[in-house]
Amino acid sequence: MPIYPKLPKHTHRECFVAIHDLYDHLGLKYDAPFIFMGDSAGGGLAMALAQDVKRCSKKQPQHIVLHSAWLDVRGEDPRYKELEKLDPMLGVIGAQELGRLWADGLELTDYKISPVHGELIDIGQITAFVGTGELLLVDANMLLDKAKEQGVAIQYYEYPKMNHVFPVFPIPEAKKAMNQLLKIIKN
Repeated sequence: MPIYPKLPKHTHRECFVAIHDLYDHLGLKYDAPFIFMGDSAGGGLAMALAQDVKRCSKKQPQHIVLHSAWLDVRGEDPRYKELEKLDPMLGVIGAQELGRLWADGLELTDYKISPVHGELIDIGQITAFVGTGELLLVDANMLLDKAKEQGVAIQYYEYPKMNHVFPVFPIPEAKKAMNQLLKIIKN
């Protein structure tokens, strides 16, 4: 699991250079298939990296696994305001400001910033986990719609009443999600 350059000291620019360098190094060292995985902003980065790897004609990951992934930093969908009332961890205004800072002048709809606006075809198998009690349910729904629009198969798991990144908490639903994740990794 890479420790990637983050705000406030870094933007997507430094992050993508560092992650590509790591990916190139690992690609030379290991012939095994890769799985890109992340939660929240790391989930958005995993998706954006898979899209960027394709654009650079590098070896694609076998699988992209997203947990409560932040995939659209604009935060403009009206559903965000409704879900914000349920989400004890995330807020719309703060997320929008962090997205703007991360973009560092790049369009907010660029796939490196908001990967739900990018190409999903041939970037690897996609699996998404999300709770219905979190702000980023909107992003997961957008991803599901985009996958259908582009004819891309997606494994999508929506957990009722679960909050942001629920799989990291000691609750029964987390255990179920982790068991699903283990099956993905083993296959």
